Amino acid sequence: MAREVQEKAKHSHSLSQGMLETLDQSKGIIGKLVTSVQNISKDQENSLEAVERLENNATEVEKIITLVVERIQGQVSYARQEASKGEESNVAIANVSSSVNEVADAVGHISDLMDKQLETMEATSKESQEVAAIAEETTAGTEEVSASIQEQNAVIEEISQMAAQLEQQAQQLNRQIHKFEK
Repeated sequence: MAREVQEKAKHSHSLSQGMLETLDQSKGIIGKLVTSVQNISKDQENSLEAVERLENNATEVEKIITLVVERIQGQVSYARQEASKGEESNVAIANVSSSVNEVADAVGHISDLMDKQLETMEATSKESQEVAAIAEETTAGTEEVSASIQEQNAVIEEISQMAAQLEQQAQQLNRQIHKFEK
């Protein structure tokens, strides 16, 4: 009987060791999970900054377009006035030509801004894909933690049952020892 108690105690110790190892593994997984969540947070901040840059670029493009349209309207109006005064049409043509050059410069600037905006959008898309990948890793980590917790619960239940058996055997052993003492 004492031998059986000793074997059960060894088995209980072995289960406890396994539970400690499982807890250490869970601790590592949770650490990775925390790191992943922090990375997601940083990536989201970067994405928000990229969106803010896009908004600023769009506002700047809108201002430039408005300015170009106003200048063209002003030059066309001026060319009409000059033409109606009967002055040489060369002055009106020179003014229109100057406006066209200004429009070309503005369009070049708009094109550069659009290129920058496209690059920012591509970067944002990449960042979003990275965030999605991290989210998948986080989900996998969470599933691992869940599995570890279930395993720990099973081990704890088994230890609890063994402890109850050990208690019963110890009580039986005490009763038998008391019989011999009488």
